[in-house]
Amino acid sequence: MITYHAISEVGGREKNEDNILCFTGHQCSCFAVADGLGGSVRGEEASAFVSNTIKNIVAETAYSRWDTKNIIRVCQSKLLDEKAEGRMGNTLTTLVLLLIRGDTVQWGHVGDSRLYLFKDGKLQQRTYDHSLPQLLVDAGEISEDDIRIHPDRNKLLKVLGQKWRKDDVDVSEIYQCLPEDAFLLCSDGFWENITEDDMEKCLSNAKDVVSWIEEMKIIVAGLGEKKRLDNYTAIGIWNR
Repeated sequence: MITYHAISEVGGREKNEDNILCFTGHQCSCFAVADGLGGSVRGEEASAFVSNTIKNIVAETAYSRWDTKNIIRVCQSKLLDEKAEGRMGNTLTTLVLLLIRGDTVQWGHVGDSRLYLFKDGKLQQRTYDHSLPQLLVDAGEISEDDIRIHPDRNKLLKVLGQKWRKDDVDVSEIYQCLPEDAFLLCSDGFWENITEDDMEKCLSNAKDVVSWIEEMKIIVAGLGEKKRLDNYTAIGIWNR
């Protein structure tokens, strides 16, 4: 059985530019986190627009024709159209999206909002950031942990609302969801303030998905007290 819990907090900012989508239906479930870029105009409008676009797509009866890659491409196309017509301004957003059909799942993302997959309580994989620090990790110049503190961590190479050099979307293979699998979708304001080791520890201690997310929230908020904490958003999904 799939259970989930979501949080979205303003942190130390004046407004929350993150947006959450949690949709469950008879044929599918859909979860998404979109993080409007603070450096763009009205980033919260971009994240809300993308979230609403996905919701409208998955609510259609013909949803079975859609896949993760196409949904993200439609979000990009519609957002660019809105901007071209002058209705959105310079609005940009990240996106991480998880689709569940029966016992199969697929995910995709643009930007540095992440998905983590945990199997039997251990981190199995995470999405690949479209960011300058991620490239430096790939080149062996910095470590994974250095991404969280790197001065260029907010320099993104690919986002929604900005034309892409290549019309390609990073999506996973179709994955067989097994008992004890756990997923975490989150914005950078969340993962920058908690390590993967602490994610695992909180998962081990948790009696349900609510306690898992809430225990991680305490860590994120605690670390963020010493700085101007960004908006932070997370969705936990359990298959138990």
